[in-house]
Amino acid sequence: MHSCCDALHQGERACRRCSQAGCCPIYKRNQAVVSNLGLAHFVAERYIRRSGWLGGAAPEDIHAAACAGLVRCMELFEARQGHALSTYAVPYLTGTIQHELRDRWQPIKVPRRMQELQQRAAREQKRRHKRGLPPLSQQQLAAHLGTSEEQLEQAELGWLALQRVCSLEELAALPSEQDWQED
Repeated sequence: MHSCCDALHQGERACRRCSQAGCCPIYKRNQAVVSNLGLAHFVAERYIRRSGWLGGAAPEDIHAAACAGLVRCMELFEARQGHALSTYAVPYLTGTIQHELRDRWQPIKVPRRMQELQQRAAREQKRRHKRGLPPLSQQQLAAHLGTSEEQLEQAELGWLALQRVCSLEELAALPSEQDWQED
């Protein structure tokens, strides 16, 4: 069980006296959340597998975001409208994960249009690779996507900058130039 689920189970035990009378909406919500945690973990795993980019977040952070999103999703979901929970929850949880990554784990703010351009470029190159075609040059790719080479290069540089971000502790742990010269 993930650590993000522990609070739900603790809340379940704390609310037992209310559950007998059926008067506690929080208990009912928590029961629904606990019974649907598998859906939250499925969405989190699918996001991790498909995106490949977590922006510095650990997979546990993605699972925690999905669990928190499931709680909010259960508060907003109305079963009376006749829709299945998964129809509502999957896009909601995916959006929650994306917001978490954007708001908390992206140290450099790259404009959305640049992120989308880089993603389109990567998808096109991947599509060509799957078909056994050679990759497009920068100029050809820019023309294919209907953009300039400069914009495509800026989008790729923004993506690379996000991939190479590290903490100050990591930098401090690296050997300095003086350490290399002493050897």
